[in-house]
Amino acid sequence: MSRRSGKKNDSTASRLLVSLLTGAFFLGGLVGLFFLLINPIYLHLASTTWTETPCTITSSKLHESRGDDGSSYKVEIQYDYEFEGISHTSDRYSFTNLKSNLGGKKKRAAVKSLPEGKATVCLVNPRNPEQAVLDSKLSIDIVFAILPLMFAGIGGLGLWSTLKTFASTPNVQGRNLPGGSATSPHLRSSPGMSDLKPEVGPIGSFIAISIFAIIWNGIISVPVFKIIEGFKNGKPEWLLTVFIGGLFVPIGLLLLVFMIKMFLALFNPRIKIQADVSHLTPGQTLFLKWQAVGWASRLKAISFVLEGTTRPGVGRTKRRGDTSIKKFAEIESTVFEAPEAVTEGNCEIVIPEDAKSSNEDSNPRVQWRLKVKGVIRFWPDIDIAFPVHILPQNDL
Repeated sequence: MSRRSGKKNDSTASRLLVSLLTGAFFLGGLVGLFFLLINPIYLHLASTTWTETPCTITSSKLHESRGDDGSSYKVEIQYDYEFEGISHTSDRYSFTNLKSNLGGKKKRAAVKSLPEGKATVCLVNPRNPEQAVLDSKLSIDIVFAILPLMFAGIGGLGLWSTLKTFASTPNVQGRNLPGGSATSPHLRSSPGMSDLKPEVGPIGSFIAISIFAIIWNGIISVPVFKIIEGFKNGKPEWLLTVFIGGLFVPIGLLLLVFMIKMFLALFNPRIKIQADVSHLTPGQTLFLKWQAVGWASRLKAISFVLEGTTRPGVGRTKRRGDTSIKKFAEIESTVFEAPEAVTEGNCEIVIPEDAKSSNEDSNPRVQWRLKVKGVIRFWPDIDIAFPVHILPQNDL
């Protein structure tokens, strides 16, 4: 198998993996949406045609569970009713009766108003008399549908994006990206040049920030709902409000904003780069070619920077205060702004004679990256990095 076909297979496998992950998010979110939002709303609307039927409460209690984040409540009521001469028993109080820390006051009032032995009325589905409900209104517990809605939305967008890249991949001339043409033949066939692979692709970045944003906001949603409930009951918890609302909620909102930004960046032009980096040493010149594919006309300027950094070695003892990434070199190229030069061109970057060579085994590690920045008006800019390996001079 050739090197190019191997890279193609790796890319296909990566996209398949991303498709499976985003598909799992999407399907899991849909399942949660069905049980927490779609089915309750459907039953709520359908119950307007159900038959009011006398019933008797046979059991009534408020189930309370105490945890580190407060108490959770659930209405547990059982009642008997007779429909068309046949006796039935049901324990459905409402269509959104979840065990949660929301609506505790209303749930306690509901149990108090429906004591054991009380005669009242329930709504019975005439087509399925086994199906009945005491309160057909939608309760505050329906807000928990926000979490699966986020899962379904993020998973659906991610799945759509990955499937779109599959659909836009031609068999012969290279890959088409959203809104663009195929990679130019001369860029693919230049002798001695190889395609550079970015450290992290836009889809991977979007999925990573989305997962983190969902987990973060899902965790803080519990105290946020408790804060809301406190204000509704006239008993606000000010310390919790200041701590959560002043610190964790703004971080969650920033994560959501960044997630939206990363989603929009999925539709940026893709920068394809070729360079001869197989024997790159200090003192040499890095020659590279680039091409912007996919709605490249939006690109107003592009620049290239060869950046050298050090970072702590993996699995090694780190000195105190030596845990951050430090930049020791930054070699800039010309900023290209002419329309014909932005979408496609050549570039040279001279590596200094005293430049450190790449070394993953040292502590700190020495790494080089080719950073590409593209300016797009009224849209997230392009900011992507390609790893570059610089050999010691004595290796040649």
